[in-house]
Amino acid sequence: MSLSSWIRLLSKHQYKVDTNLIPRALLTTFQSTLNSAVGFLEKVVYEKEIAKTELVAPPIFILGYWRTGTTHLHNLLSKDERFTFPTTYTCMFPHHYLLTEHIGKRLLSFFIPERRPMDKMRLAWDSPQEDEVALAILSGLSPYIDFAFTDSPETHHRFLDFEHATAK
Repeated sequence: MSLSSWIRLLSKHQYKVDTNLIPRALLTTFQSTLNSAVGFLEKVVYEKEIAKTELVAPPIFILGYWRTGTTHLHNLLSKDERFTFPTTYTCMFPHHYLLTEHIGKRLLSFFIPERRPMDKMRLAWDSPQEDEVALAILSGLSPYIDFAFTDSPETHHRFLDFEHATAK
């Protein structure tokens, strides 16, 4: 995520980081600083081109709960050339994938297992990925954030449906 998002998230959780996770928090601080810098560069390079981009068809949204087959459906739809989809790389690096994807996938290849641990599905930087990952990184408003701050109440689970969401 960006440095400002990371600082906002830490502040929201009162900077509570378990002692054994301080190295990971420091690494995240470094990575978020890098994401912000490279993201700014990407914005400078691609902002006008992105603004001119038009959707050629309405998007298709897959809605479902974990372990209900949504990933399988996503993988099936990704095989149809009429559709496009967010990849693992674009979701993990939404601030700068246009600028870094060509080299980032090679440099970071050792970080990604060949198979997902929960279901042994193939996993690669080019695999289809849930955009919820990118939304968590971009906004900090996602149930996935609760996995990072496990001592906090499940503050983001209200976003799993709109029953308790406010208009804002």
